[in-house]
Amino acid sequence: MVWRSALSLLILAGALTAQEYRATVLGAVTDPTGAAVPKATVVITNNASGVSSKTETNNEGMYQIPYLLPGIYTVEVSVAGFKTHRRGPIELRVDDRARIDVVLELGRTTEQVTVTAEAPLVEETTASRGQVVTMDQITSLPLDGHNPFTLMNLAAGVLYTGSMLYSRPFDNGAIADFSIGGGVSGVNEYQIDGVSNNANTGRSNLAYVPPKEATQEFKVVTNIYDAQIGRTAGGAVNVSIKSGSNKFHGAAYEYLRRTQLNANQFASNANGQPRAKRVIDQYGGSIDGPIKLPRLYDGKDRSFFMFAMEKYRESTPQPYLGSVPTAEQRAGDFSKTFTAAGRLYTIHDDLTYHANPTFDPNRTISVTNPRYIRDPFPGNQVPKNRMEPIALRVLQDIPLPNQPGDPVTKANNWYGAKVTEDTDFRNFIARVDHVINQSWRMYGRWNHNLRDGGRIDYYGWGTPATRKIHAGRRNDGAVIDVVGTLSPTTVLTGRIGFNRFKQTSQYKPIDISSLGLPKNFVSQLQLPDKYPQFTLRELHADGHQ
Repeated sequence: MVWRSALSLLILAGALTAQEYRATVLGAVTDPTGAAVPKATVVITNNASGVSSKTETNNEGMYQIPYLLPGIYTVEVSVAGFKTHRRGPIELRVDDRARIDVVLELGRTTEQVTVTAEAPLVEETTASRGQVVTMDQITSLPLDGHNPFTLMNLAAGVLYTGSMLYSRPFDNGAIADFSIGGGVSGVNEYQIDGVSNNANTGRSNLAYVPPKEATQEFKVVTNIYDAQIGRTAGGAVNVSIKSGSNKFHGAAYEYLRRTQLNANQFASNANGQPRAKRVIDQYGGSIDGPIKLPRLYDGKDRSFFMFAMEKYRESTPQPYLGSVPTAEQRAGDFSKTFTAAGRLYTIHDDLTYHANPTFDPNRTISVTNPRYIRDPFPGNQVPKNRMEPIALRVLQDIPLPNQPGDPVTKANNWYGAKVTEDTDFRNFIARVDHVINQSWRMYGRWNHNLRDGGRIDYYGWGTPATRKIHAGRRNDGAVIDVVGTLSPTTVLTGRIGFNRFKQTSQYKPIDISSLGLPKNFVSQLQLPDKYPQFTLRELHADGHQ
């Protein structure tokens, strides 16, 4: 069992930031001569939610508005003696520090100057370099496994080094195999809404993958120079979760795969076996908008919610070809057990050790010149009274061959045609944003996922002795964030976040003393109720992993 939990508390004032995913707008306000304009009111409004943030320029005409959610905004600057300046739409992305300088024109504040259709903003106030994967890209581009993180390759300097087979939202290790900026693969920092999203299981795995419908956008920071990001030997990835707006939105989807639509595997065809079960269902949906309680509360411009869920189930064929003891071998008869070259396997009696009469002391001891030898069992058959009772009991849990196997060696006489790896997965995430008053606002986010699987009987024996795995992974996370404007030049923010990743391994308990093992020996074992693992020479291991 491996688990990780993280708890972080952040209280900031002024321009200080740490693990911050939201955008900041700053700049200078001047008059037509280039002189600074102090005490100008600067208001920036989110076009989708109508939520506004307000500040004033200082004596040097500078202003700064931090903690803005990614989205489309409009900036308005006003002061007595000048026309009101209105600029938009302005797109702010994850971790942006956008500079917007404003030159005011002389006139009355009732007059307005509107600037639209500007070129995209260029970050000039941060040394960090990276690339934002936008909501349009997440929505429009094909996603393997419906996993937004597969689009990290869109950023320059990012290379995926893992297996292309495992990009499902619960493949926490494989989907973290990115090398960023030439760094070591699998050692990057992942964050959601500025809170750690790493599952430290000996490396920096991804703990939680939000559904595509819940993902606003994310930024891949390839060269890190700002002190706000640490604990990484590679790059950093910061995801912004969608918040609701003044309009309701929803989405639903279903991706499926069925056994009837697949061709049979070559090995199954060769052994006359039917198609193994092959099923995939990945479905889910999301809804967001303003919080409205009829006749009680209207959250327009104040309260918003977002909820998304996803479920996944899969059965993947894992046919197995191997060997099990024949009926003759179980009875101690090895007179028909041959090597691939057609030579008989000779079974020797360990109780007949004696000096080799042909031993040559002048030669090195070797296979051809042993000092001691054993006598073979007569007829290459082991008497029943020489068989170990525990071994005979274990053989009862190993099935007989279900096919002839090799005509000489009898190897590969077992074929598990219906072996499948089964997985069930659920994923939930919710977020609520609320404007308390003109000065204070907050949001909370909760997420949970659980993988039950893979569940697989590797050999297809269906007995306690089979090699069987039933793994599990669970992630729970939450964050509460508060932002308050104490004065036109001072902003306070507090954030507390929690993230826990847990891996489990389940098995069916069994009284292994029923195999003949002494109870006083069983009581000393670390796992006294788990089927022991035995290795059968020239065959394979049995028992749980």
